Amino acid sequence: RAFRVFRLFRRFRTLNLLMLSLYQSVGPVVNCLLVLTLVGCIYAVMGVNLYQQSAPEHFGSLSTAAFTLLQAATLDSWAEDILRPITARLDSASVYLYLGSFVVIAGMVLMNVFFAVLLDEFSRSYVTEKAIAAHDREVRERHDELAWPLDPLLELLARFESDAQLDAMIAALFQLCDRGGAGWVGFDKMRRGLALVTGEPKVH
Repeated sequence: RAFRVFRLFRRFRTLNLLMLSLYQSVGPVVNCLLVLTLVGCIYAVMGVNLYQQSAPEHFGSLSTAAFTLLQAATLDSWAEDILRPITARLDSASVYLYLGSFVVIAGMVLMNVFFAVLLDEFSRSYVTEKAIAAHDREVRERHDELAWPLDPLLELLARFESDAQLDAMIAALFQLCDRGGAGWVGFDKMRRGLALVTGEPKVH
């Protein structure tokens, strides 16, 4: 029952568009996450090999190094909690190069690519949804234009009370269209005859 709340998304166009965008962006987002994970694993292995002895609380194991790099990728106090404690014990340019390059590659470039993919899919879904809505509106308007001219005539013919009355009404309509008595009705004759019935020659 808890998942029934998702049915509300169909009633709100913006929420429905957001869920559609998230669904369509699963593939590109997974690719971005795979690249981000691969870069994180490479840097985690490097961190364990380089700083396991000098900073065991941050790079004591592969899982600890992965969590440390995740904190650095999200820019969550990475300089105060990670960089400065390590450089206080190990004053080496390799620490700045290691963490600085990871923050630039993962925290700035790849994370921005991740959000850019989501934004691109949202914009693409919005344009597609807008085009579909415009096409549906055009189809409805075209249908209304084609159906409206005959509505008064059909409403008039629908008032018959017997088959004989309906036949008489159809015969009268035929005579109205065939004013020359040729015994046939073409498009122009029907158009002029319907103009007398509906008021305007709306059949094109």
